[in-house]
Amino acid sequence: MDETREYGTWADWLGVPRHTFAAVFGAVVAQGRDYRDTFQVFRPGFDLSEERERRCGE
Repeated sequence: MDETREYGTWADWLGVPRHTFAAVFGAVVAQGRDYRDTFQVFRPGFDLSEERERRCGE
């Protein structure tokens, strides 16, 4: 499954370049960490569930 678009929109939401988000995402996964750690790199304390709700409300 190609989730490029999904993660690209998260990069946009966070205000970071898509390629930067993808690079960090790849590094996090390569280290065997939870993919959600990617969000913490860009916004410490990031709550994925809460942000999903905010995105749906737009």
